[in-house]
Formats: sequence, C-alpha cells, structure tokens
Amino acid sequence: MTKMRQWGVCATLALLAGSAFAAPEWEDPAVNSINRLPARTYSMPLSEESDALTAALEPATPWKKLLNGDWKISWAGNPELRVKDFWKVGFDDSAWETIDVPSCVETRGFGSPGYTNIRYPHKDRSNPKNADFARILDRQSGKPDYNPVSSYRTTFEVPENWTGRDIILRFDGVYSAYYVWVNGE
Repeated sequence: MTKMRQWGVCATLALLAGSAFAAPEWEDPAVNSINRLPARTYSMPLSEESDALTAALEPATPWKKLLNGDWKISWAGNPELRVKDFWKVGFDDSAWETIDVPSCVETRGFGSPGYTNIRYPHKDRSNPKNADFARILDRQSGKPDYNPVSSYRTTFEVPENWTGRDIILRFDGVYSAYYVWVNGE
C-alpha cells in the first residue's frame, strides 16, 4: 500500500509539474481560437436586401466602420519584453511610436523581416531598427529568444445608431496569434 501511495504522489507531482511548464496558448498548435466566433465566410450588413444584387466587393454601408489610420505601437523582440497592461483604460501611450494601419511592421522599421531570401518592399536598410539579422537566424535555428510582439492601441467611437445591434470586430491583416481588448476587457 505504501508503494501505491508513493506512485500516486509521484504521478500527481508529475502532472502538476507539467502544467506549471505548459507553453502559452499562442505556442500550442492545438489552439486555433479563444473566445472567438466560429470561422465562416465573410458577409457585409447592407441596408436593403436588394443592395446585395448590386453591391461591390466592399460596398458602402452605414453598418461598417474602417479602423484604418494611425495607431500607437510598441514593439518587443519577445513576449517577456512586451509592455504589460497596455490594454487597460487610462494607460499612457504618449511615448509610443505611431504606425499606419494596415501596414507591415517590418517595413516600418520594427523588427527584422521573417524571410531572409527575399527583399521586403520599401525596406530602409539604413534604419538601425532593421539591422539585427542574427536574431532571425536564432529564431530559424529553433532558439526561442526571438518571438516579436507588436502591441497596438487606437481609439474609436461606435455610432449611436448601432445601439442594440451585434457588432463584430474583424481584422483582415493579422497573420499570427493576437489578443483584442475593448475598453479594457
């Protein structure tokens, strides 16, 4: 009976140790989404049903608001170096740089390009922010110290006539794991 208890304790400790060293969800290939609507084809809310017959690919509609423009950005070479709690209401981002959205952070001087066998468009090779190609090689050789994080902030207002409607936030240009907070939640 004592041996059985020892095995039970060892198994429990092994399970606890495994959970203590679990990788973040963005590194788990089994995680496709968290708190997200199910994937589906894109649809556009139109004012009238008849508008669907003549609408352009991206029709003008009072039920769509583009968030393109200048956003605040903080870039870090890995998650441990990222700005913490930037999503909280009242966070001061006045020292952050500004980036045009949509765009590519690597072509705007943040980090280094992920593909070293091609030239990125509009890359300013004289910019010191783009000079660290050794980190790319580290990442490509499996070293985990290079996993860039771009933290973005913007403000916008939801039109009053949207009150009571379902509002869906859609990002077309995000190609990696991301989190979204609205009003600090």
